[in-house]
Amino acid sequence: MKLFIKTIVAFFSLSLITVPFLHGHAETSAYITQSADHAKWGRLAVKQTQMRYPVAQIKDYAYLGKGKEKNLETQRFKLWLQQGEKKFTVFITIKVNPKNNTMKKIQFVESLN
Repeated sequence: MKLFIKTIVAFFSLSLITVPFLHGHAETSAYITQSADHAKWGRLAVKQTQMRYPVAQIKDYAYLGKGKEKNLETQRFKLWLQQGEKKFTVFITIKVNPKNNTMKKIQFVESLN
């Protein structure tokens, strides 16, 4: 019985190591690129929010997703802020030129919690 359990554990451990490599590098690199873009625009959203609301503290952050608007891609974020007793939410939309991956416009919409 112990040998059977050790065999099962070894099999699953090995499959966790090898399965990601069986799918190919194209999917993995696409996921990494997508995550890197998400992170890049997330950092910009946080930085621009800090500049726009220098006294407020950013309490939390969420990525709302990627979309398309005409010939631009959009990256959307939601940040929860607090300034003294005032708590509010800021929705940020970053419009990006997909040809050269540069920001064209950033929009802020403030909402009370």
